Amino acid sequence: MDSDEPFTVQGPDTQDPDPGEDRPPARKNGESRFAGITGLLTRGQIQNHTELAYEIVEVPEWETEGASKVIVQELSAEARDSWEAQTITSTGGKTLEVNMANARAKLVRLSILDPADGMLLFSEDDIASLGRLSGAAMQRVFEISTKLSKLGKEDIEALVKGLEQTPDDDSNTDSPSGSDAPAASS
Repeated sequence: MDSDEPFTVQGPDTQDPDPGEDRPPARKNGESRFAGITGLLTRGQIQNHTELAYEIVEVPEWETEGASKVIVQELSAEARDSWEAQTITSTGGKTLEVNMANARAKLVRLSILDPADGMLLFSEDDIASLGRLSGAAMQRVFEISTKLSKLGKEDIEALVKGLEQTPDDDSNTDSPSGSDAPAASS
């Protein structure tokens, strides 16, 4: 494909779904400009990947009637955003801080699955009661959840730093790759 030729939109199926976005049309001479690239996922293929990693965790502090294991699942993007929104707070103006009040209970609530149906076992209403449980048990589940979700101290620090940056800040550059999001820790 000759890159000096201008892109032309051909047909109604090539209309930009977000006309406000600044990006080149998807077709050139009636063919996708990405036609030669193999292995690219479609919208439907991506949306079909709803399986999240999980781990069975032994929690002896919670043993009841011979049961002492829980299913801890990695956070979905929505759950991670919810936890981060509850954990990062503004103290006024541009100052942000990490609010650790019941942070473990809030994360555990978003991580433990009901073995009967695979849905979250706890609701928002359970956060206070979870916060009163064994700190050692909560820490064990918290650590597995953060490991599965690739959520570490560095991620929280990067999130706070990213939120504190203003549009005038020279360190906040627009990246075409979208790499200004917090990097996952390993």
